Amino acid sequence: MLGAGACPPFFEIDRVTKPPAPNFNCYNRTASLYQYVLNDTNIKMVFIAFHHNLTFGNDFIFEDKLHQLKLGNNYQVTVDALTRTIQMLEKNGKKVVLIYDMPDLTADVKECTFERPHLSQRKKCNLSQLSTVKDFEVYDKMIAAVQKNTKVQIFDTRPYINGTFPVDSQGNLNYRDSTHLSYRGSLYFSDKYNFNE
Repeated sequence: MLGAGACPPFFEIDRVTKPPAPNFNCYNRTASLYQYVLNDTNIKMVFIAFHHNLTFGNDFIFEDKLHQLKLGNNYQVTVDALTRTIQMLEKNGKKVVLIYDMPDLTADVKECTFERPHLSQRKKCNLSQLSTVKDFEVYDKMIAAVQKNTKVQIFDTRPYINGTFPVDSQGNLNYRDSTHLSYRGSLYFSDKYNFNE
């Protein structure tokens, strides 16, 4: 498992945050990861995953280190950068699977489940009433565009989450905040992948 937090998994792309927010140095953190994957002939399949609305916002700009992509529209850059990344992996003999992203929650479960001494009053919420944000229209459009020019396979997580996420029937949390799966939530998917090399 390779990755750089807050950085999209795009080959030769940097994500530069507009001041005063700090930059994440995405290019420097991901370049060596791709070299490792490309140089290891034992790696036959690559799974790609990223937060579905991370790359569509306007609070940052993309930089293309190869100077091939038309910049300015972050949605189109996402489509083009992901397409280029997958094509590059495929050209180097890797099969690529995109893991369909999990929905965000309407509340951060940490605020509901942990005492915060520095807060004067603990936030009140009912875990059984937690709901998910339904904002996948642009993400689905992006996937369809990328599929037109690659052989990427999609691991669709949606059939497995109804009645189980964010809280299962025993009241166990499968999220650790509003966007990330908990350890339990991650393990839930461990036997659901059915992609052969």
